[in-house]
Order: sequence, then C-alpha cells, then structure tokens
Amino acid sequence: MRRFIITLFSIILVILQLYLSPVISIAGYAPDFVLILLAVLSARESLATLLITGVAAGAVIDLTTAGGTFINTAVYFIGALICALHRYIQIKGAGFLNASVYAFISAAAKYFIIMFALYIVKIETGLSLIIFFANIPAMIYSALAAVPFYELFELISKFKFMREEKEDRVIMSSPFFK
Repeated sequence: MRRFIITLFSIILVILQLYLSPVISIAGYAPDFVLILLAVLSARESLATLLITGVAAGAVIDLTTAGGTFINTAVYFIGALICALHRYIQIKGAGFLNASVYAFISAAAKYFIIMFALYIVKIETGLSLIIFFANIPAMIYSALAAVPFYELFELISKFKFMREEKEDRVIMSSPFFK
C-alpha cells in the first residue's frame, strides 16, 4: 500500500509540475512540484526510493517538455541526494519545516546547476550569479508550497486501508534501503 501511495502521489505531482506550475506562477516564478515531492518523501522513504523517484520524474519531464536534454534528470537526481540528507540533518518533530527547508535547498541547487548548464550549452554568454539570485522567489515559493503537500502525504500515509501488518516491519540487509 505504501508503494501505491508513493506512486499515486508522484504521478499527481508530476502532472501538477507539467500543467499547473506554469498557471500558478507569480511574476514568472513557479513552484517546483518534483522537488516538493522529493522533500516530502525524504522524511519516510529510503535513498533508493528518492533516487528512483527523482530520476524517473526528471526523465518524464525531460521527455515531455525539454525534448530529451536530460538536464532535469540530473537536477532531480542531485535534488534527491540533497533530500536524502533529511535522515541525518533534521529538526525533530517539525516535519513540515524539514520539508520546507529541503525543498528550498533543493531548489537552490537546481538553479545553481542550471546557471552552469546555460553557460555550458552557450545559451548564456557569461557565467553569472544573477541567474541564481533572480530565482530566490521561486525557491521561497517551492518551500512554502511544500507544507500543504507534506501534511497531505502524512494524512494519506496514516490510513491503514489494504495494508498488511508486516509491511512496516520489513528488515533490509543493506543500509542503502534504510
């Protein structure tokens, strides 16, 4: 049941990224729903789940919007690695705050990487931090938008419908899956 919830939540947020994000932009700044997804999942899920979700969502977005450049795939992979730090660096008892902080940090990493990517593919003539600093409102927007999605995910995760009792007590031998 947990995997079904993650899959359904991922599909919904990728669709929101593709269709709703451009519509709800404020002054050209829109939240990044895939980074919000990774920040929300980071509290409960393993590194493997985060990496697979980030790469799959990035590939879907690249194939549907960017024409196969796969820059978003790399960005969301790095975003998943940043969100995986949630297990080690967090504020106990403030999950929504952790999700907001990691959404902000992941968005900052995204725009930092995009700054270099635009220079490498010769879209920008000079390497400038203006691209990074100009997107600070988008980072804040993503951090604020992470709070309701975190609360929604926590609410959905509490349902015990169609769940086996042994599902929460599975022991994995590798720390990669913990």
